[in-house]
Amino acid sequence: MDGLVMRQAPRVDVAALDLLEVERRMASLIRVSDEGCTASLDAASAAATYHLQTGGQRIRARLALHASTSLGLARDDACSLASTAELLHNASLIHDDLQDRDRSRRDCDTAWVVYGDEIAICAGDLLLSAAYCALAGVSCKSRLPRMMKLTHLRITHAVRGQCADLKSQPLSIEDYKTIAVAKSGALLGLPIELALMAADKTDALAVAKKAADSFAIGYQIYDDLQDVDADMTRRASAPVTNIVQVLKSCRAATDRNASDLARKLGLEHLKSAAATSADLPQHAGGLLQQLAIELHTRLTESCFR
Repeated sequence: MDGLVMRQAPRVDVAALDLLEVERRMASLIRVSDEGCTASLDAASAAATYHLQTGGQRIRARLALHASTSLGLARDDACSLASTAELLHNASLIHDDLQDRDRSRRDCDTAWVVYGDEIAICAGDLLLSAAYCALAGVSCKSRLPRMMKLTHLRITHAVRGQCADLKSQPLSIEDYKTIAVAKSGALLGLPIELALMAADKTDALAVAKKAADSFAIGYQIYDDLQDVDADMTRRASAPVTNIVQVLKSCRAATDRNASDLARKLGLEHLKSAAATSADLPQHAGGLLQQLAIELHTRLTESCFR
């Protein structure tokens, strides 16, 4: 990666105990016990719990934990920020699965398949509310208003990106990048941004956003290249955004070289994400850098038609 490995921070291993604490907090926040609450009234909590128990890599929680630890934040604050980021992400997944009519995630039935559309909507809303409750637990109360405003702003960006993706196909490569940044980059960069805010390192926020946005585009391209055949099949029933189709539609590439051009674009953005992550203070971007380098390697070595 043209010298980036030389600048790479030491390999990051987020403490397993911290991740377990994040899982405990998330479960606790969506299981609010009220007198007289019956199983039927608590269906949203059951659906949200089911969704969380299907697993996942907890990338956003890990990003928050690593950045917070690197910046010297207390463990309790690190777990609060990690819970916030992960709850927001999973709220978006439940709603995304419902809108896309995806029937499985992580080799399990999605929440709407098990509990129905209406309960799935409520479960996503519950996770969203729980995220703000988790954020309220940080100790730096004087910085909390700005952190809440940033959280709302990033959720707004993610919602706008989802709306744009559902409404129509991107007309250009720039449209595609804009949607990828809004849909994925906003909530991917938030855990690092919140840690920087809590540590009073606001001058580095723009760097964190740039790194996360570049990673989001690179990851989306990698994911699209993995799903080309499935996405082309789905186009008959619903709009699907895939970089290969975008490149063909705007005549930036032919059928023969669309995948190669997409790979090149993805590698460029992942390289940028790795380099920019290294510029964050106190190795706060070390995990994002590691993820970008690993995905760069996978994209380089993968074979696409």
